[in-house]
Formats: sequence, structure tokens, C-alpha cells
Amino acid sequence: NRISQMSSELMSPVHGFSQQTQRLGMNIISSYMQANFLYDKDATEDARDQAEAAVAKIVYKRGQNIVREGEPVTHAQYLMLEELGLIRKEGVDWRILSGLIAFTLLILSTTALCLMLFERETLADIRRFSVLCLIHLLVLLTAWGANQIHPSLQPMGMGVLLVAVLINRRSALILNMLWAVIAAFLSGGGRSGISTGALALTASVLVSGTLGIYIVSHSPQRTTFLYAGAAMGVVGAVILGAFDLMSRIGWEPLLLSMAMGLAAGIVASFFAIGTMPMWESVFGLVTPMKLLELANPNQPDRSAAGFYQE
Repeated sequence: NRISQMSSELMSPVHGFSQQTQRLGMNIISSYMQANFLYDKDATEDARDQAEAAVAKIVYKRGQNIVREGEPVTHAQYLMLEELGLIRKEGVDWRILSGLIAFTLLILSTTALCLMLFERETLADIRRFSVLCLIHLLVLLTAWGANQIHPSLQPMGMGVLLVAVLINRRSALILNMLWAVIAAFLSGGGRSGISTGALALTASVLVSGTLGIYIVSHSPQRTTFLYAGAAMGVVGAVILGAFDLMSRIGWEPLLLSMAMGLAAGIVASFFAIGTMPMWESVFGLVTPMKLLELANPNQPDRSAAGFYQE
């Protein structure tokens, strides 16, 4: 490269050398100067491969700290954080944003289509449709808040229990699929691809939610909420623990994840029980649980309601 550069400078008209001088210089360069560095592509690739093999691969397990607050960040740690999508860069990554918007529209349109195909009566009833929208909004807000505490503490069980009793089982199953996807995105699956934690939460919400819907639909009593919440919590905890075992994380984050999954189901059942009378009275909904209470002859005020006539 250096010889070629010297030859080009010699032949350049900028320096003002005569043709005789240029020919003389070229003869000298070609006769007495030889390159002592030659590019060897194969040797270069071998050296690069050896250098890469000599570097130890750093693996971080889920639940393990990459860097703690206040500690200096090494170049390797920065690259790891960047790969996981945890580095906020200036500007917008339009590819990620476009994919997120497209996927969100697909999920919402699929949910809307399922409701239009199978739940036209619910959509036509303004009261039930309003309840459906409010429960969905409530689930989104509480899910965002719970995610700040721990990703496994997802309140989707509260939503499926309320919808299964206030609306019907089919609507609850449809929304449960939507909420399972939302749980995955809240856990971080939308930032750096589909992670094991996102898959675990999706499976946990789907399976535990379906179980809870089945329990409250076949035994319409308020105490059934407690059994459904406990069952949902246990199943969710087992699924989260199984995925954590496959991820080979430490015992402390594994047990914490299972505890949060168990707590999510129990808290959801208590919240559903506590808010059920409000939904029934505000929107004037008559649920199977309410009918059983009205039909109970031990209630002191049944005569006033017209159930007994003297």
C-alpha cells in the first residue's frame, strides 16, 4: 500500500516532476523497493478466530444482577445491557415500535373479532359492554402497578373471575388470552424478544385463568372465589417454578417468583369478592350468585322483596 501511494504521488502533476524524472523514480521504486507487509486473508481470519475463542463467554442467568447501582459499568456489561434492551438511547427505534404496534393491533383485532362472532349479545347490551370495558381498564392499571413490584404478581385472575360471573364464561376465556399476551409484554418480552420469563407468565395466566373460570362457572357461590383464587395461585406458582427450573436460576429468585404467583391468585380472589356487590348494584346485574342469595329462605328480608306472601 505504501509503495502504491509513493508511485501515485510521483506521477501526480501536483509535484511538477518531468516525465524523465517520473520514469527514473518508477524504475528505482520497482527495482529496489519491496513490500515487507503483505495482507494474508486466511492468516487474518485464523488469528481473529483464535482471539474470539480465547475470550471467555459471560452468561447471566435470570434473576442475577448484571451491575448494581453506583458501580462502574464495564464495556462487556454495557453490551449485555444493550443486548437485553435495557439501555435507553436517544431517538426511537422504529423497527421495534412498528413491530409492537402491528402486534398490538393484531391482538386487539383478533379479540374484537372473537367477541363479535361469539358475544354479540354482550356487545349489544350497553350495561354488560360497559362492565367489560371497565374491568379491562382495571386489569391494565392494576397489572402495570403490580409489575412495578414483581413481574409475576399479575392480577389477571381478578379480571377473569369477574367477567366469568358478571358476563359469561366465553367472554372471560377470550379476554384471558388477551391478558396473557399483555402479561408477557409487561414482563419485558416486548423489549428484547420473547424471553423465558415472558413465556412463563403467558402460560401461567392462560392455564390458571382457564382453571379459575371453570371453578366459578360450575359453582356460583361467593366462597367459590376463594377456592378458585387458591387453585389459580397454586397452578400459577407451579408453572412459574417449572420455567425457572428450566432456566437454571438461583433458588432465591425461583421461590420469590413462585410466592408472587401464589399471592397473585389469592389477592385476585379477595378483590373479586370485595368488588362483586358494587358491580351488581351499580350496573343492576343479576348474577347466579345473587340469585342463590335471593332464593335463600334464611335471608331476613325476603318477604319485602316479594318472595313470600302472607
